[in-house]
Amino acid sequence: MGTLREGTGPVHRSMAVAKRSGPDFLFISNAHSQKFSDIEKHPEAVTITFQNSNNQDWVSVTGKAVTSDNSDPRIKEVYSPAAGAWFGDLGDGVHTGKPEDPRMKLIEIQAKCELSSLPRLRDCGTDSLLRYFVLATQRQRCWLCQGDGHLHHRRRGPRHWFVA
Repeated sequence: MGTLREGTGPVHRSMAVAKRSGPDFLFISNAHSQKFSDIEKHPEAVTITFQNSNNQDWVSVTGKAVTSDNSDPRIKEVYSPAAGAWFGDLGDGVHTGKPEDPRMKLIEIQAKCELSSLPRLRDCGTDSLLRYFVLATQRQRCWLCQGDGHLHHRRRGPRHWFVA
């Protein structure tokens, strides 16, 4: 996830996706992380990037970040022991690394623009990162070939999707 930091510029860090809903992404993060300050100052300047190491294809999603505190019920939905391991149990009965831990906050990336390195996307039969990460659940028909499960360009309310 990339954010914009005052006095530094773009700052990127690796994060695991907790949940994807259509083109939007949800992450669990530590409330004490600097990324929350970055997001508070520049919520519209957030980017997430995925790369397929087998063939170097990539997808980059830019959007608005919205954060929520530990009272958000989605934390319990997306929590896993693997996520809890990043927090650890501090042994005080409060900071347990479980969903109730007040350090856990959510970051939701509401996608606004998607770019991709996938030149094969014009070949409608190609399985792609774009389809897997961004459009797999859309189940809409491609306007170029009328195939299912992928899209070359579409509008989603005020958002515009572009494939490079």
